[in-house]
Amino acid sequence: IHGMAVELWANPGRPSGRVGFDEYMAWVDGHVQVHERYPQLRTDVVDLDWMQNSWEAYFAALAPFESPVRSRARPSSGWHVARLALGVCGKVRMYGFSMASNKFHYFDSYVQETVTPEMRDPRHGTTHKFAFEHEVFINWSRAIPKRFELWQ
Repeated sequence: IHGMAVELWANPGRPSGRVGFDEYMAWVDGHVQVHERYPQLRTDVVDLDWMQNSWEAYFAALAPFESPVRSRARPSSGWHVARLALGVCGKVRMYGFSMASNKFHYFDSYVQETVTPEMRDPRHGTTHKFAFEHEVFINWSRAIPKRFELWQ
């Protein structure tokens, strides 16, 4: 699953000029084009209502740290996939979201290879707040251990 961090709410400062539903449909169109070019790849699109609920859950969890109204944060695709897995699987074992390692959790990151000390703070980050999401995943593993397990 890729590109699930599309912003569903109006953001007038977007370089594309698209906002909300138009931005979502541009994201869908991009995935359709990939599927047309590479038909051997499977392409699925998540329901718009489900995606909005996932964003709302993210900001509900983020609210104690910063105002969702002023935040520039957005959930990572890992956030959405974890929620999707919880919705369809009886047990979820999540691997690769450890803040203990200095290696970045992306297996093929071209952006950044190591976790900096600042990134271990749940308030750090402008877009994706990986340490914050990690704290939420830890809380899920404690709250629903029979359904969610975080392997570190």
